[in-house]
Amino acid sequence: MTHSDQSGGWRGKFSLFALAFAIFGALWFFIAAGGTKLGLWDWRTGFGTLTMGWGPKIVMTALAVSMIALLVSLVAAPRKRPFILALAALLVAGLSMGRLFAARENAKRLPPLHDIQTDWANPIMPTPALLSARASTGAYNEIEAEPVIADGAKGNWPGMEGRLVSEVQEEAEF
Repeated sequence: MTHSDQSGGWRGKFSLFALAFAIFGALWFFIAAGGTKLGLWDWRTGFGTLTMGWGPKIVMTALAVSMIALLVSLVAAPRKRPFILALAALLVAGLSMGRLFAARENAKRLPPLHDIQTDWANPIMPTPALLSARASTGAYNEIEAEPVIADGAKGNWPGMEGRLVSEVQEEAEF
C-alpha cells in the first residue's frame, strides 16, 4: 500500500479541509466576540455583522462541504481516514448549526426585554459619567425611565409593540 492509499489521496485532503473549515466555523463566533471585547470593532459589527450575518453562512457552508466530503469519501474505493475526517467535520458543523438554531428559537420564545428593573416606581438610572460615555460612543439603545417595546418587535412578538417594558416584565415573572 502506498502512502496515498493510507491517507486517502485527494479525498483525504478534502476531508481534512472540511474538518478544518467546520472547526473554523465554530471558532468564528469566538473571533467575533473576542474582537468586540478587544475593541477591534464595535458591538454592531461583532454581533450584527460577524455573528448574526456571516456566522450562520459560514456554518451552513461548512455543513455542505462536510456532507460533500462524506459522500466523496465513500465513492469508488472508500477509505477509512477520509470517511472519519468527513464524519468529524459533519459532527462539528452539525453541532454548530444546532446551537445556532437553538439560540434563534430561544430568542423567539423570550419577550423582547433588555432593560430589567426590580422597582419600576423608582428605576435605577446610570450615572452621569456612564451617560456621557454612552453619548460619546453613539450608544444604540436610549436610556428611558419608562421604556416601551419598539414597533419593530411586531414580527417576532406580535401584540408586544408599544407596551411598557415594566408590564411585560411583570407578566414574564413567574
